[in-house]
Amino acid sequence: MNNAIIDTTGLRIIPGEFEVNKSTPLEVYPARYTLNDGELKNDFKLFDLEGEEINGSKAILNRDKYQVTIDARGLYIQLSIPKYLRGTNYQLANQQETKEVITDLEKSLKDEGIKLNILNAIPGRLDACKNIKTKLSTGNYFSFLHSLGGSRMNQKSGYNDGIKRTGFQWSNTQQEIVCYDKRLEMETRKEETKGIPKNVLRFEHRLRNGRKIKSALGFNTVNDMINNFGMIEENYNQVLKDSIFKYEPNDSRLFQSKTVADYLEHSLRNNKRNIYLKFATSILFSKENFLIDEMSLFEMLESVMDKLQFPKDKKRKQRFLLKQLLNNTREIFSSIETVNVRELYNELRTKILLVA
Repeated sequence: MNNAIIDTTGLRIIPGEFEVNKSTPLEVYPARYTLNDGELKNDFKLFDLEGEEINGSKAILNRDKYQVTIDARGLYIQLSIPKYLRGTNYQLANQQETKEVITDLEKSLKDEGIKLNILNAIPGRLDACKNIKTKLSTGNYFSFLHSLGGSRMNQKSGYNDGIKRTGFQWSNTQQEIVCYDKRLEMETRKEETKGIPKNVLRFEHRLRNGRKIKSALGFNTVNDMINNFGMIEENYNQVLKDSIFKYEPNDSRLFQSKTVADYLEHSLRNNKRNIYLKFATSILFSKENFLIDEMSLFEMLESVMDKLQFPKDKKRKQRFLLKQLLNNTREIFSSIETVNVRELYNELRTKILLVA
């Protein structure tokens, strides 16, 4: 398999395996020091420059297509391979495209005054991804994704990678799996979304350091990565199969919030005495349509009603209205259209593990 699957990667060159000349527009950060005795903090040899040793805490070179950092561990390059190639990372990179980018990157660095053999670089980060076009809006899937546990990974719901967006994250110190709405992410970052379809979930598997990349894929160098590209998707599929898709959910039903809200609104439309119920319903379902199970729905209703500002002498009325609202909701459960959790699970599992 050599399908398009790579997004971000990080490449490390060990000290002594790269050269820097005076034309390089690196920004060198001097070491910190304590004022009373002048002792330097985090002062490292960064590189040699025409026989002179350049020290500091780090040196950086930021370009639109990549970022370079030099510190005590050597030179580190981070880039999104598809973004380097196309200006956007929606469409991922295949083997040939990855090879072309790596070759061009070495030339670009040489033009900047940094000479190295990039095929000997050690992979220090590798993000493998797939974009999944879903049948329903992406928000519907987050209601059951939280129940899928990543093997030996901790779950962090409400994934936030520097921007606010809905999603899920399972992670440990070595790797992480991230799921989010790809178009929403691009919109939030104010990137061009013309031609980008709605309802696309991106599932990313991120190997976070060179040690994990070597143990999972056997890659010692970038050359290994390019020549054994098919192993990346094989590992991606296996990791997701053994983690979030390890156990099938039950046949529980989920309700679309908009459908529940429409039923409640219809039942309350001509009843002026139920103004508090109307208010509670409008608050509860003011968000984008989402899926919710029966228990969570009732918990949300109770929470909203508790927040309504009833006078002390109207607390009895509050309890009555809440009971009425819950009864109205229960009455429509038998006729309301629902979504089967297992069907959503099987849709994602099939598309992720079998998608071309």
